[in-house]
Amino acid sequence: MGDRGETSAADCWIVFALRRTDRVLTRFSDEVLAPSGLSAPQCGLLGTLAQVAPVTITRLAELMDMDRTTLTRNLDLLIKQRLVQSWKGKDQRMRLVHLTDEGHQALRQAWPLWEEVQARIERALGRERFEPSSTNLRRSEPSSAHLSPGLPYCEKEDGVLLTKGDSC
Repeated sequence: MGDRGETSAADCWIVFALRRTDRVLTRFSDEVLAPSGLSAPQCGLLGTLAQVAPVTITRLAELMDMDRTTLTRNLDLLIKQRLVQSWKGKDQRMRLVHLTDEGHQALRQAWPLWEEVQARIERALGRERFEPSSTNLRRSEPSSAHLSPGLPYCEKEDGVLLTKGDSC
């Protein structure tokens, strides 16, 4: 298995291959974004907040398909950097977040670098995979709700994953 001509079991495991690809793309994105002072995950989080804020942390976690604890940890770093502000909602158990002026400025400064990352990845992997009209990317981004252990799901002809009962 260690010979260069052979394929390892890990190379054949789809989840491993996707995670490795994610690490490579994140590392590349971080390198290009470095002059902005933001990492790729931070830039993505600020970009999402710019579109949906003010928003509860629970709803933001749902929109980003992230674990709430991980999201809170990431938000806390951005709050310390004064890029995001947090306050309690009407229900004291609820926290709302939004970008500060500094957060908007950081995102504006990072945007040209983010566009460079996007363009270089599209050139390397093929733009057609990333076109909004293409279903290729959406097919490779199933919601975790559809793939939860024990949750029966089906795939329609167009590649959309549905839970049983959603007209499967």
